[in-house]
Amino acid sequence: MQIVKEIAIAFMIFLPAGIANIAPIPASRFDICRKLNIPIDFNKKFRGKRLFGEHKTIRGFLVGVLLSSTLSTLVYTVVDFHIPLRGSLVSSRIGTHTTALDLLYTGAVGYGALFGDAVESFFKRQIGIKPGGRWIPFDQLDYVLGALVFITIMTNISWVNFAVILIFGTTVHPVFTYLGWRLKMKNDPI
Repeated sequence: MQIVKEIAIAFMIFLPAGIANIAPIPASRFDICRKLNIPIDFNKKFRGKRLFGEHKTIRGFLVGVLLSSTLSTLVYTVVDFHIPLRGSLVSSRIGTHTTALDLLYTGAVGYGALFGDAVESFFKRQIGIKPGGRWIPFDQLDYVLGALVFITIMTNISWVNFAVILIFGTTVHPVFTYLGWRLKMKNDPI
């Protein structure tokens, strides 16, 4: 039963990253903040190639972080989940009240996921892979590693939680990519 508990804790800790990773896709299909549909690289180039490309936008980052923070905090409140924040951050209990630290955590982990994805996009552009093109296994690892940086800085997670997040995050990505393709939100099934 302890492993089931560890898996559940890892899932809840990683939830903001999962939401942030998915959020920009539907946001790009709707007219949400069309004026913010500006590439985060502002069309700048490095070695003659775009830094990140057209798919990484200010709108995507904002929607990803806002949905990540809002929905994760809502889920934590409903299930009364306690984020194991590092002692220096002063742990808080989300179920009874929402604090700035709770929102900071969920927003930071969401940002970390999107940042990891942007870093991977930079390297894809530099080696000539077009936006939306495959780069296995990095397409599955990018947001997980970006989120884990913030998770390990902000929380006291066990190695079991870390391993579960790494395995779960990388294996669930292809499932959601396939679902996005079936829902005609993505161009590729993988």
